[in-house]
Amino acid sequence: MYIDTSEPTENVGQIQFSMEYNFNEMTLILRIMQVRKIYSGFFVEEEEEEEEEEEEEEEEEEEEEEEEEEEEEEEEEEEEEEKETANGVSLFSPTS
Repeated sequence: MYIDTSEPTENVGQIQFSMEYNFNEMTLILRIMQVRKIYSGFFVEEEEEEEEEEEEEEEEEEEEEEEEEEEEEEEEEEEEEEKETANGVSLFSPTS
């Protein structure tokens, strides 16, 4: 915007108003951008938290499945040992 400063003008008030308007408009735009950033960050954090919770749940389920498998294997081993000791012969004891 070019302002002719060689002669006094009657538009000084209008120019000042225009500058204030532009300043207010810019501050409003900056505030809107800040709010968008805050909310976008908020939603991103919520999505990350949901993903973390889902991952934790999946890990817990996997751990529970592993524990169940280990328990089943231990039970099978115990049953085999009981069968072997019921026959009077244990494969785990040394024979002389």
